[in-house]
Amino acid sequence: MVVWQLNFDVDNYTMLVTKEEEACDLLRFDGTSEIETWKPIEVEKADRAKLSNATCLYSSAIPVFDEKVLDIVKDLIKDSVEILPLDFDGKKLYAINVIKVLNCLDYEKSEYIKFDDSDRIMVIEKYVFKEECVKGHHIFKIIDEPEGGAFVSDEFRDLVLMSCLTGFKFVKAWDSSEEY
Repeated sequence: MVVWQLNFDVDNYTMLVTKEEEACDLLRFDGTSEIETWKPIEVEKADRAKLSNATCLYSSAIPVFDEKVLDIVKDLIKDSVEILPLDFDGKKLYAINVIKVLNCLDYEKSEYIKFDDSDRIMVIEKYVFKEECVKGHHIFKIIDEPEGGAFVSDEFRDLVLMSCLTGFKFVKAWDSSEEY
């Protein structure tokens, strides 16, 4: 089993920014539900690069999918995310709020640095997950980084690659077949 960090190809495709600076405060997704209070936020391209099927807001941890991506991956992610509409120049785009947050890091085998004044993790340098905890989850965040990026399964990655969707970038976070 391999777990991938979900990233986006902002070197070859555009990322999005909000049109109003105040809207940034609404984009602090930390795994909690936003659906009840969500109002579409106006976004625009950050540069003149081409728009892809998937991108992100502010090169942050917030994925943005178009309808093509959603049609392809919806069955894998439907119980783990909220799909929040964005207002983008007549094109339907959606911020993906990952609400599946797992406590699945193997602390004994992972490598991380804690803040000096607490037991909170400041940065994780090497992820090692408890396999039984991540198995069957196709998109999730971890409790130690709730505002961080999402992780995805091999199945999610393979589906994206086979469907030739653009804008995605996957970084291997953990492979259960490797010794730790």
